[in-house]
Amino acid sequence: MEQKFIWIRIWHGYLRKQSGRHHPKELGGLFGGHVVMEINDFCYGFFYRDRKRIHLLSKKPFNCEFQKQTVAEWEDIVKDKKETKIRIPLSEMELNQLEEFYQKALQNPPYDYTMLGQRCASSVYCLLKDLALISGGHYYWNAFYPGALRRHLLREAKKQHWEVRQKPGAKDRLWA
Repeated sequence: MEQKFIWIRIWHGYLRKQSGRHHPKELGGLFGGHVVMEINDFCYGFFYRDRKRIHLLSKKPFNCEFQKQTVAEWEDIVKDKKETKIRIPLSEMELNQLEEFYQKALQNPPYDYTMLGQRCASSVYCLLKDLALISGGHYYWNAFYPGALRRHLLREAKKQHWEVRQKPGAKDRLWA
């Protein structure tokens, strides 16, 4: 039986150096970045729709969307970004549960994108915890932003002997 796995792909937050001022500002600075889950040649992520109206707490209508991109589309997005990838083995049943969650969430997000609630990192963290693929406490302490999730998953990867890959980002930014 073939081993099933997913990749958690995290692009690091950054600050622009003077030479990188031509890059648009992104939400979060050093605490920014983004997290997606790669499942069977697609990258699934959770994102806000309107940067000017990110909700503090959840309210309707939700200001969010789940996104699905091909791996090639994702790699084009992160071509000049520092990225850490963590490979997590799982069962076929766990893989099916994740695919089912994302297929439903693409149609109807189950929660809002909020500053004090779910965001890209916490969404992935909660999914991994729900399947008992990782341990840890509340996402506020382990996945409040992408860098916190990255550090938590790197500790888990070391314990579980998961594969980790990292690619450098453009030199005109200071990477977290």
